Amino acid sequence: MLRVLVVLLFVACAEPAPDIPSAADVRVSVEVAGPDGEPVESTRVFVDGRLFGVTDMDGRFVGDLQAEVGATLMVDLVAPAGYRALEVDTRRMVKVEPSLVVDYRATLRRDAPPATPPEREIQPPEPETPAPPPPRARIRRTRAPSVAVSTPKPPREPAPTAAPALPAGPAPVATGDANGCERLDDIRGDLERTGWLQRGDVALLEAMPERAPCHGEAQRVRASYCFRIGDHTCRAEALEAATRRGRLRHDPRVLLSLAEAYARQRRYPDADRTMRRVERRITALRPVRRVAAYRLSAELAEAAIEQALGADEHGPMGPSVTRVIDKWTRYRTVVGAGSAPGAVATRRIERLQRVLETL
Repeated sequence: MLRVLVVLLFVACAEPAPDIPSAADVRVSVEVAGPDGEPVESTRVFVDGRLFGVTDMDGRFVGDLQAEVGATLMVDLVAPAGYRALEVDTRRMVKVEPSLVVDYRATLRRDAPPATPPEREIQPPEPETPAPPPPRARIRRTRAPSVAVSTPKPPREPAPTAAPALPAGPAPVATGDANGCERLDDIRGDLERTGWLQRGDVALLEAMPERAPCHGEAQRVRASYCFRIGDHTCRAEALEAATRRGRLRHDPRVLLSLAEAYARQRRYPDADRTMRRVERRITALRPVRRVAAYRLSAELAEAAIEQALGADEHGPMGPSVTRVIDKWTRYRTVVGAGSAPGAVATRRIERLQRVLETL
């Protein structure tokens, strides 16, 4: 009897502990409507910068994926041609939990109809002028038996001499059509009307000289195009070039877009450093963009806390968690505690307070 009990205890101790799932099933449910409540078809859905799906004729899309528990997913929407959406309405950062459902509702604005350009009179092509025939050799006749006198060869022209070298100095800044500044308004208009650019226009924006007077604005147009096609690496490169010098260097609107591009690439340290520059001039932002800045600042600070808590060694985290709670509280105050974004902020605050109690 004692031997049987020992065997049973050994078998019970040898049973493996239940595995904690490291991957979770995530369902992304999207519903997009226009300003009058009509469904918007062909809205592209991106997850972590990759195209995940497109809304149908009812303005809906549902897709399933698997992600690591505890990871952060970036869900973005790109409006189709004829519609426009603020970036704060088309971006969500969610933390993956078991059986997570991302319920996404967005309302787009309708673009103003483009002005009809005046019709240009098409001139018929001018007839090509035929090239003159080559000169014929003249034959001089004499009383002697006719002898063909060949045309004398023209004298050789002297070889061209090399032009003297110009003194070294700074390269002159091109103006007008040479650097594309006069084309910039047309390119921007095409992007706003169609949401797309020709390959030649994109190449023109990329090759814009840094010393050109419209370099910063050209990079902003390029960044807008990159955002529409979901290429956040291209968008970050364009905004980095736009803020490298000139009047856009300290523009909070451009810096906020750059921080958002960094966040979508998971370059959280770069995004946090850029957001500090935004917060110095956050009062210059429009109210809607100011709300987006408050939320992104809180999300980045929370991501830094989670990364620090996941490390093997870290210093005291209490003050840092308290600062993140303050950021979410500020965001909730701006959007209203009773709104849907305010409810999201409340859940974040409650979770962080539980983390603070365990420290």
